[in-house]
Amino acid sequence: MKLWKTDVFNAFKDEMGNFKTCFYDDINGMLSLYEASFLSTKRETVLEEAKCFTVKYLNEFIKSSKDELKVEIVEHALKLPLHWRIERLEARWSIDIYERVGTLNPILLEIAKLDFNMVQSFYQEDLKYASSWWRNTELGQKLSFARDQLMENFFWTLGIGFEPESTYFRRMGTKIVSLITMIDDVYDVYGTLDELKLFTDAIER
Repeated sequence: MKLWKTDVFNAFKDEMGNFKTCFYDDINGMLSLYEASFLSTKRETVLEEAKCFTVKYLNEFIKSSKDELKVEIVEHALKLPLHWRIERLEARWSIDIYERVGTLNPILLEIAKLDFNMVQSFYQEDLKYASSWWRNTELGQKLSFARDQLMENFFWTLGIGFEPESTYFRRMGTKIVSLITMIDDVYDVYGTLDELKLFTDAIER
């Protein structure tokens, strides 16, 4: 019989099928189990149990712990699991946290900061390009009823293509998402039914 990969978590359970309380002293292990629980599928009920177990424990840890740094890390994790976050934005937060940890590697920290600043310079150039394009279209002024949110659209592309070499994707992606947002608002808040039929024909052509 084929075993599901989540069977490995049974080693953390007691005879009654509950997760062992002896792991309470391992906050990093609890955080790792919490993060892993968000990778579950419908058939992996053990990870759903792990999620309930760790969320309850981590909330209790926040109330009882006097370690402000660990509490901040736990609170951050409970807001949103790691793999749901925008990686490069998370990197900035992680650098700040790592700098406050007592046992740090100064060379590693310096490399992380250099990497972040170098990649950020690519983002700034991409955003400058997208902003110039957006101003030239004058859509923000001409379609005052629609959402004018170039920055949000740009951040959307960062969530998918954060690598330095993904400049073309970020620039073109920002354009596409901005235009789609405008079109969506034309349908939602502006046009009459007859006007939208004509608009749809124009879009399809």
